[in-house]
Amino acid sequence: MMTFRMVETGDLYKLVEIACTTFIETYGDKNDPEEFYPYVEKTFSPETLIEELHTEGSLFYFLEQQNEPIGYFKLNVNKSPLQTDRPSFHFDFSPFSSMQMSELERIYLRKAFHGKGIAAKLMQYIEDCARQNQSLYLWLGVWTENPRAVRYYQKCGFNVFGEHIFQIGSDAQKDFLMWKKL
Repeated sequence: MMTFRMVETGDLYKLVEIACTTFIETYGDKNDPEEFYPYVEKTFSPETLIEELHTEGSLFYFLEQQNEPIGYFKLNVNKSPLQTDRPSFHFDFSPFSSMQMSELERIYLRKAFHGKGIAAKLMQYIEDCARQNQSLYLWLGVWTENPRAVRYYQKCGFNVFGEHIFQIGSDAQKDFLMWKKL
């Protein structure tokens, strides 16, 4: 049986482990190791993640099976895409700039659990969390070089509405900005 559980301070090292493992599984072979591994070490360090855990509006949840994390997500409540690195939009975004939105900053599932229909349950839970926090839209950034993820988000009802930069070391990677109305 799978359950969702909010990540607590005492879960820090479990969070570090699953965050590093799933990020490396997803992107490790698609990036320059000299840029990638220092990024992973800094971004998913205990110091960085504890700070994120204590940031108001940042919600972390584990998806657990037999009390062990098999996936996790980070939802930033009331965060606008205007707060990302160099955003550009495919339309005039100003009418949406004051709307309540949540960012799905991270969503990862251990590779052994891919293709088993679990991601759909994970996404439904995320959308429910965003709605409970009065968000009208859920948005995310996804690497343009990850067509599998882009297709998945499209299948979930997300549409591309712009781009922004995702920096890994000196490598400025382009992400699609995708969103859906909740």
